[in-house]
Amino acid sequence: QQHQQELAQMQQRIDQAASRRFLRLVPVLEDLYDRGNASAVMRSSEGMGIQNVHLIQPSTRFKEANRVTQGADKWVDVKVWKSTPECIGYLRARGFKVCVTTLNGGRPIDEIDFAPPTAVVFGNEKEGVSPEMLRLADEKVFIPMSGFTQSFNISVAAALFIYHVLAEKKRGSGRSSDVETQEAKILQALFYLRSVESAEKILCNKLDQ
Repeated sequence: QQHQQELAQMQQRIDQAASRRFLRLVPVLEDLYDRGNASAVMRSSEGMGIQNVHLIQPSTRFKEANRVTQGADKWVDVKVWKSTPECIGYLRARGFKVCVTTLNGGRPIDEIDFAPPTAVVFGNEKEGVSPEMLRLADEKVFIPMSGFTQSFNISVAAALFIYHVLAEKKRGSGRSSDVETQEAKILQALFYLRSVESAEKILCNKLDQ
């Protein structure tokens, strides 16, 4: 009986999460040094409904990508790239606008139109985004700050950016997600397969409904 109740609760959570996902906002982390920062960004992203996160890892210092995603990879899809142009080319081919976070020459976040599919790029903890990424950007953007501190920790900056962009998207569309009906069904299936032992039986029952 308890197992059935727990399974029903899990099904409800999965169905709700799948229907509230965002596929058209993608965080991109370029050449981060600290696994902890990457993990924190992924946790924040998943908690706010982001489905896809991209990691650009041109160097070997951050080589064990599977360990970065512990705790988030069950729900978030992580794509790893070896070069910046490769990642940006992939996103552009799918209609994404590329917004790069930088303190130099950017526009305040409130001035940017986030209605189109958007990739928001965060650079590493020391140098920020690469010159190559800056050249490829459609928009350069920053969070205005009122204190003496000039920048946020990357995980904090990413959480603030994602929250702001999602709020703008929800306001503009009047919807709590950007997934279409078929996309939500696909996400449901993925989440069941990743978390529930009897996933195949549940999915077959749903198909029969």
